[in-house]
Amino acid sequence: MAVSYDSYGNKIGIGNPSRRFTQSRKRLCIAITGVIVLGIIGLTVAGIFIFGKKSNNGSAINNNTTTVTTTRPPHVTTASIETSSTSTNRPTGSGFLCDLSTWNENGVIIAEELYGPRDLFIDGEYVYISETLNNRLMRYHLGSSEKQVILSDVTVHAIALNKEEQTIYFSQESANKESINRIAKDGQGEAAEVVSSDYIEIIYSLVAMNESLYICDRNRHRVILWSTIKQNFTIIAGGNGIGSGLSELRAPEGIFVDANGDTYVADTLNHRIQLWKNGALEGITVAGNEDSIPGQDLNELHRPKAIFVHGETMFIADSYNHRIVKWKIGDSRGSVIVGSNSTGSGNGLNQLNNPTSLKLDSNGNLYVVDSGNGRVQKYIVDNSLC
Repeated sequence: MAVSYDSYGNKIGIGNPSRRFTQSRKRLCIAITGVIVLGIIGLTVAGIFIFGKKSNNGSAINNNTTTVTTTRPPHVTTASIETSSTSTNRPTGSGFLCDLSTWNENGVIIAEELYGPRDLFIDGEYVYISETLNNRLMRYHLGSSEKQVILSDVTVHAIALNKEEQTIYFSQESANKESINRIAKDGQGEAAEVVSSDYIEIIYSLVAMNESLYICDRNRHRVILWSTIKQNFTIIAGGNGIGSGLSELRAPEGIFVDANGDTYVADTLNHRIQLWKNGALEGITVAGNEDSIPGQDLNELHRPKAIFVHGETMFIADSYNHRIVKWKIGDSRGSVIVGSNSTGSGNGLNQLNNPTSLKLDSNGNLYVVDSGNGRVQKYIVDNSLC
């Protein structure tokens, strides 16, 4: 008798127990597979509703906290923002400026009839001014005619506010020697010497930050970082003698230090602005010409004495050109925002004479020490096109 076999090798016949067992095993496998598939689908659907819904771009949005990543100004990190569902690429804040920001052509006189003003800083509703040739440090209220003598009988050049300490650091000339001293912001109490004349000579620019003091040491052609705790210093720019090489400076008079510790130097007699990255051995020329030649074209400077940086834009007191130049980092030329590129010095509200210092306030308004005219002027910002 012939015997037939199925595809599994089992004999085919009525009542064959091996065949019945095989068919049962197949049905069981199919049932188990179906249960597993239904379980996976159910868990996926439940997970979407429990843990979040999908955004338009397919990323899950948590219902409680959203991490927003935006394009922000330098030195600002992204943050987790509670219950936020929007993001923006536009920096915000009262100090926001853009490439289309402009300033009034005519300044507003904040202080006048000064004798040899040199430096200034802004603290809230007050502006502090070093009136060098009158041997005093003055404070002016920005909303009234109130003014106060903070220091007298002292030849003050550079001044800087340490916000953490609420103290003023100032460079003082005495008997042809320069030292740096500290006093309470309101002028109360005695001034204390911080850096003696053994280490520095002529100082026209200071930056006070935490326990550090950045000092623009003009006659030694360098910038040093002084520790007020350790009472020692490190050379962070120049210090290689007088010269026009990238590792050298020539009578620098102004500095600006950003949040990374990078230092911008008004390399005055080299007629350029040098950027010294934190820890760098050489500077990078970011304004002026690399040949250290003075000039009045928009790609040139003539004895720049002060520098202020906002984001990627430099504001330069181009002293001997009697103007303030706005120069974007990376550009080959700047633009005149205060003063004139052709008429030279003057005492009109739209003119300057040997500007020596400048600052921006938290709203972007510009303050200039118009030294040759014995005054400080404020130029109102207009951000309406931003």
